[in-house]
Amino acid sequence: MDNLASLLESGSTSRACERASLPENGTLQPDNWLSTAIEEYKSIRTESLGSMTVQNTIVGYGVAATAALLTAAIGFIDKNDSTILDLAIFCLFIPSVVSFIIMIWAGEVARMYRAGSFLAMREKVINKHIDAKGGPLSESLGWENWLLSEDANNKNQTPHHRLYAQHYYILAMFIFLGLLSMFIGNYKGYTASPVMFFIFDILVVSGLATLAVLALSILRHFQPQIAPWILLIDRRAPFGWLWRRTG
Repeated sequence: MDNLASLLESGSTSRACERASLPENGTLQPDNWLSTAIEEYKSIRTESLGSMTVQNTIVGYGVAATAALLTAAIGFIDKNDSTILDLAIFCLFIPSVVSFIIMIWAGEVARMYRAGSFLAMREKVINKHIDAKGGPLSESLGWENWLLSEDANNKNQTPHHRLYAQHYYILAMFIFLGLLSMFIGNYKGYTASPVMFFIFDILVVSGLATLAVLALSILRHFQPQIAPWILLIDRRAPFGWLWRRTG
């Protein structure tokens, strides 16, 4: 009987512990919430790091692919004297490939900044929770918020500002490759049909310029400090919705 009573008592105690771990409102205990939040933080952090790897891959393969296309196209046009092919390859196909690469790259950079913005917000919530439970005085998580903090000794710029120049250089490099393709096409076929090439030149330059503004606008949507001069553009433009969060 004593053994049975002890078993019943232990069973009731375990059930009481189960009820304590799951309150009436169905929410998790703070410790369980913290574990879940940390796992989510680690998952988003992994996504951010993966995006950086994809960015480097896109830039490396993008430059190599564009250079290979230009080299192959020059050799092909030398053997086939055709103005239409010249126009199609150098003023349409290669700039389109460059545009495709730019948009994929910009999307990955935006994904990195989007993850960083979310992590910065979650760091504050997690640190507040740990502080409320009597945790360490220093912030337990702070990397993403440090990247967003201004440094008085560095012209009140954030560490992220060092990345912005890199983004500008990469974007300028791909725009240059698109313009280089256009100039090569003009050099080889402009005399045969100057009016047609002039029209396509205007279209290519306008398209690449619009693409550059659109790429920077996508990045600015998640990182408002990027390209502040974009705000000078009329917000009623076709891509004005991109400024809703940053304006």
